[in-house]
Amino acid sequence: MTRTPGFAALSLAAALLAALAALAQTPIGSLSSGGITIEGTVTDVFGNRFVVQDSTGRVLVEAGPERHHRLDIRPGERLRITGRPDKGGFDAFTIRRENGTEIFIRPPYGPPPWSGGGRRSERDADGSPRVSGMITPEAVLRAVAAAGYRAERAPQLERRHYEVVAINPRGERVKLHVDFEGRIYRETWDRGRGFGGRPTETDARRAAEAAGYTLTGPLVPHPRHYEALAKAPDGREVRLHLHAEGIRRVEDLR
Repeated sequence: MTRTPGFAALSLAAALLAALAALAQTPIGSLSSGGITIEGTVTDVFGNRFVVQDSTGRVLVEAGPERHHRLDIRPGERLRITGRPDKGGFDAFTIRRENGTEIFIRPPYGPPPWSGGGRRSERDADGSPRVSGMITPEAVLRAVAAAGYRAERAPQLERRHYEVVAINPRGERVKLHVDFEGRIYRETWDRGRGFGGRPTETDARRAAEAAGYTLTGPLVPHPRHYEALAKAPDGREVRLHLHAEGIRRVEDLR
């Protein structure tokens, strides 16, 4: 059967409409449906990472490392962003501002322009990111919440990152490593051993005294606990292992 020019034109128009529908704006709360264009207001900025919110939810947008380019996104801006959902956030390809200016971030296919060994150079040998400025604990909590996690306690500052014990979007208890720019780069599952951090000195002393021990030496700090010499209620000389949840181990020194 021979198709008429009018039929071909209608087919082309239908194809164009289908393509435009695929690029239609998607509510942030429905990112799992596969939409690639979002629009919303910026609420928090962490360098080239920022939180965008609309009436359905909020999401952390990744717009490439600052070593490649430095954006000047500001809270309160309304942006239209094309990209794709990625690991609880949104990987941006282009950003359109209210004045019509469009910022190109990366192509939708293939490696980003900043790839090719640079990522490795940003990290120490242990995999921790190098310090390039430090965000506040409050900003860490906002970044964690924007990625869909519910923090259980305040962020704990480590040498190269923050650690946050949280519940992930699947309801699992995890420990997050968050770099000083607000990026979550490691998630460790609780396998039943807990994530108790080291207590404060005051809490460690209080735990020992509440159990009837008298400290006879200084508190010696370890990564997750204190150790201290003490006298037990029955007069024994012991070494206590003081964790956030209390005394985990008592060593008899006799």
